[in-house]
Amino acid sequence: MNRHADARQTATTPRSRRTIAFHTLAGTLLSLGALAGGCSSDTTPQTELRTEAAPVTTAINFDEFRNAGASPGATPALEANSGKAPARAANAGTPAGSRAGAARSAIDPNVTVLEGTGLAPIPRQPARLNPGMAVASTPDQPEGVSISPGAPAGPLSPAAKPAGRPIVVDALVGQINGKPVYASQFLEEFEARFTAQAVENKDTPRLWQRDAVAAVRTKLQNETVQELMLAEARSVLSPEERKGLLFFLSNIRENLVSQSGGSAEAANARLAEMEEGSLDIRARNERDLALLQMIYQRFIIPRVNVSWRDVQVEYERQFLRFNPLGTATVRMIWAEARDTAKVTQITSDLASKPFADVASDRALNLFLPSGGGKYEFELEGREIKDAKPFKQPELNTLFSSLSPTTVGGPITYRDPDRNRDITAWMFVEKLDRPAGKTLQQAQLELYRELRTRKLDEESRRFVLRIKEKGTATSEEEMIARLVNIAAQRFFVPAATAAATATPAPSPGK
Repeated sequence: MNRHADARQTATTPRSRRTIAFHTLAGTLLSLGALAGGCSSDTTPQTELRTEAAPVTTAINFDEFRNAGASPGATPALEANSGKAPARAANAGTPAGSRAGAARSAIDPNVTVLEGTGLAPIPRQPARLNPGMAVASTPDQPEGVSISPGAPAGPLSPAAKPAGRPIVVDALVGQINGKPVYASQFLEEFEARFTAQAVENKDTPRLWQRDAVAAVRTKLQNETVQELMLAEARSVLSPEERKGLLFFLSNIRENLVSQSGGSAEAANARLAEMEEGSLDIRARNERDLALLQMIYQRFIIPRVNVSWRDVQVEYERQFLRFNPLGTATVRMIWAEARDTAKVTQITSDLASKPFADVASDRALNLFLPSGGGKYEFELEGREIKDAKPFKQPELNTLFSSLSPTTVGGPITYRDPDRNRDITAWMFVEKLDRPAGKTLQQAQLELYRELRTRKLDEESRRFVLRIKEKGTATSEEEMIARLVNIAAQRFFVPAATAAATATPAPSPGK
């Protein structure tokens, strides 16, 4: 009863818990040492390990236990470094003389160290990747192999050199909002185009590079905008909308499969023939289109408003577009004012001959006599009187005063180019004025144009906002990488093959 009470009292403190744990480990090791020492089966039941109640201060740490000395041929001794009375363990139940020569602990003579072989570490066996293969060495201890940093020692063997020029199999050129952009996937659709242009411009690589930069820039900008808008769309979806999107995607797949007789393989084959990829690609494209439409309907369309006043202002601004004056055809006769004989002759002939016949007389007319003095021009302005097709104000005034099939003149004006006075006659042969459109007739067309214009402006503002929130590699940096890779893959091989196939001209030809 006293031992049990002492044991309960000892277990109330932290150090006592360490003492009990140590005695448990010590008892286990002592038992293993006894078994390894060759104890017979008839003596084992007679061996009793008795441990008295240990004081609170009786404990040793693990380092002291590991470093404790022992006599030769024995297991490591158990030691205690406490300054108080140590715990006493003895082989009380052992017959007299059976352990008379047993070794004692170097620190505590009351502790008996049982004989035994002790615990030896198990040698490490090399791992076998294939049981049928012999392992020559382990990764941590290779046989006959030494590793040191730096360039290879000695000359390189010709057999170790590459057979040809290195080529880029694939390259990560950048990322758009966390989505990687790979060269092979991006340039796949340009292979035939860039190869054909390389053959055509094999002697002018700068032209090929200019076209390649323009094509890559257009596609990269479109993909950047699309990816940023899709990311924005996914981020604003509610949990219910996400479920609805999954249901929408499954419906697309089911519809595509049903159109092919209920076979997914037939649907993939049909889409491949139509150059639309596969069933998954088509469904993903439909999903992305639905997300983009959601972005327009939620963030862009509500900001676009075209009022009736906007339509009126636009109609006034584009009045000439809806009410063009058309074209006019006139004939003119010019003569020098100082040559009074010619002026008199022209006046006399116009009284009896057609205007075109007199204007075709090279001896009388100075203005385009080969064409009969004919001149066509487009009218500008709201009314014919506002049109000013000539540089000379006198001619503009004469034209605005005439109506079709009427003759005007003569008038005299100063020709600054030749520094002389000219007497002129004019005949309005034809006015071709198309029918105009009123505001009521043009309002629907103007509304659609204004709405499209404002949608584009609001879309650009939205893209600028999401670009500030998103992350992407520099556009110019990705374009330069893509064009360089395209030149290595398409231009250099195609241009080299075309130059080799085309024989050089002989010097004599």
